[in-house]
Amino acid sequence: MARSPLMAEQRRIPLLITRYGLAITSVALAFVTVFVLQCFRVRDPFALVFLSALAVSVWYGGSGPGILAFLLSVLGLSLFLHSPRGWLRVDFYDVPTYCIFALLGFLIHRFSQSRRRVEHLLQESRNHLESEVIERTSELRRRDLHLTEAQCISHTGSWAWNESTGRGFWTPGLFRILGIAPGTVRPSPSAYMAHVYPDDQAGFESARVEALRNRSGLDHQHRVVQPDGSIRHVRVWGRPFPADGEDLEFIGTVMDVTEQVEDHAVLQRHLKTIEDLLEEKKILQEQLRRENISLHELTRALQGEIAAIQKTRFEKIVGSSPAIHRTLVRVNQVAPTDSTVLITGETGTGKELIAQAIHDNSSRAKKPFISVNCAALPSSLIAAELFGYEKGAFTGADRQRLGRFELADNGTIFLDEIGELPLETQASLLRVLEEHTVERLGGTKPIPVDVRVIAATNRDLQAAMRISEFRQDLFYRLNVFPIDVPPLRERREDIPELVSHFISLYASKHGKTIRNIESRGIDLLRSYDWPGNIRELKNVVETSVIVSSGEVLAIDEELLFGGGLGEDAPIGSLEKEMANHERVLIERALEKTQGRVYGQAGAAAILHVPPTTLSAKIKALKIDTTKFKSR
Repeated sequence: MARSPLMAEQRRIPLLITRYGLAITSVALAFVTVFVLQCFRVRDPFALVFLSALAVSVWYGGSGPGILAFLLSVLGLSLFLHSPRGWLRVDFYDVPTYCIFALLGFLIHRFSQSRRRVEHLLQESRNHLESEVIERTSELRRRDLHLTEAQCISHTGSWAWNESTGRGFWTPGLFRILGIAPGTVRPSPSAYMAHVYPDDQAGFESARVEALRNRSGLDHQHRVVQPDGSIRHVRVWGRPFPADGEDLEFIGTVMDVTEQVEDHAVLQRHLKTIEDLLEEKKILQEQLRRENISLHELTRALQGEIAAIQKTRFEKIVGSSPAIHRTLVRVNQVAPTDSTVLITGETGTGKELIAQAIHDNSSRAKKPFISVNCAALPSSLIAAELFGYEKGAFTGADRQRLGRFELADNGTIFLDEIGELPLETQASLLRVLEEHTVERLGGTKPIPVDVRVIAATNRDLQAAMRISEFRQDLFYRLNVFPIDVPPLRERREDIPELVSHFISLYASKHGKTIRNIESRGIDLLRSYDWPGNIRELKNVVETSVIVSSGEVLAIDEELLFGGGLGEDAPIGSLEKEMANHERVLIERALEKTQGRVYGQAGAAAILHVPPTTLSAKIKALKIDTTKFKSR
């Protein structure tokens, strides 16, 4: 580290005074000496004495003090070597003395400059060396701190041991692992062995001795005991290190692996627990398999009983699919109550049958079930139809007439297509639901009625409420217990059973004997989407029964896919757009397969539809497959 310029300036001023004082003092001493010699009549040493004063001044004082000493010496010599001709006169005899005096003074000055230059270089080298030593020492200390911190973080400590000299070294990390303060123990193998767990000492000593004998690496895991009695698991690594002469030196590191050992022990316990659980799982699976066999047999028996009960309670509802089963569960839940029910579903799904099933399984089963199709009644007459009228209430009312609500007293009224009710009639219906009374047109007296209301619609009443076509308060009065009837496309597994039911019904009606249906016909019926649902299926089956000439029923594809798609649809209609889209997809597939429909490389496989369905589509859309075979 360089010295401060201020400190150097503070030291230079006293040194300058000392140097010039030395010159004056040296010449003064020379003058006194020469004066004493003169007193004793000694002449020749005068120049030598002043030369000595000059040499001391130049040597220790430098150029400035040397010049001062030279001038003072010349002045002194002129006093002692004065000429008879007067002061400051030089005789010929004294000229050589002055010349020699000046020459020797110059030589001493040059030698003094060389000495001072060398001293300056030596001082600079010393300062530079001191700065380097300070920097290197600081760097070593910083690295030592980094090493100590890194070993603290990694739970490690380093050691070194010379077997020949007995000298050793431990880092603070190793002292920390052993639980002792650094410097309290002289590092040695015996000092370390004193901290090794007694049961592990023999194994560690054997490994250490073997590493010394074979001059090989050391790797051993054992336990150490800290002064407070706590036990730590450590792993020691070491290897021989080249030393001077025949000395054997080992260096190595110690790592605290207690956390890893404890984690491994926890992992082993967890693995053992998992193995036990797996074994227990196997036992439980075997037990469950045996129980499942019994449960499966019991389930089949219960399913049979449920089917029998369902057939008895819901004999008019055909089907056993999960979708219709969920609906019947809802029916069974609400039937014993008097709650208002709102049945939703697409047209033709059998909403009236669901309403009839609710009535038949309720406490009102022996009472009237009145069905009203709100969409079939003119808006001007629907209030009179529902609530009745008095004689003379309007033109043509020549007698009193009871409304549907009065006719359904103590029973059930089914309001189909409730979404088509006019708004003014909706308000009257809401009052009936709230007050349980009706008032005939032209009447003034409220008539109490005890009627359970079941409503149905295929409209989205939420959307109707948003455009103010259906009252919100009436919706929440009706939607006490909603039931959604699934469309036929969501219960395709019921199609064979429904077909069998309709065949039996219409074969008897039309005097036909139908014993079976073509498998191709069942495939066609399954692949169709049934926008008209069960009502459409019933019409298709009745038509097929009418045109059937044998005991095996055949399904005509024209009945399913020849319903006027494509050319007969009005421009811009949804049906025409869908037909055009289907035509494009089918023609692309036929172009790829060169007009082939059936087989794994056919158009049906590309479009993922049954070949019979695709053939019916091609026929309905009037697509000529021959024009693709030449491409």
